[in-house]
Amino acid sequence: MVQNGLVELEASPSDKRAKFVHLTEKSRSQMQQVKSFFDRIDRSLLDGVSEEKLAVFEEVMGQLQANIEKIGGEDEETR
Repeated sequence: MVQNGLVELEASPSDKRAKFVHLTEKSRSQMQQVKSFFDRIDRSLLDGVSEEKLAVFEEVMGQLQANIEKIGGEDEETR
């Protein structure tokens, strides 16, 4: 990532083993492009879905997740 100009490394003044990683302007710009791309995908996916239907979907998914956790679906070792 350093070689591609996406991050810069800075030595820590208090710990010579540590380095601070900073994003470059190039990486910030690319992150904005990626975010814009996914925002467009989200809008396309939700086209024609009302806020009310989306709220019901989220509620049902939350309940399904809670039910899965109740039956031990989150961790194989708990079954």
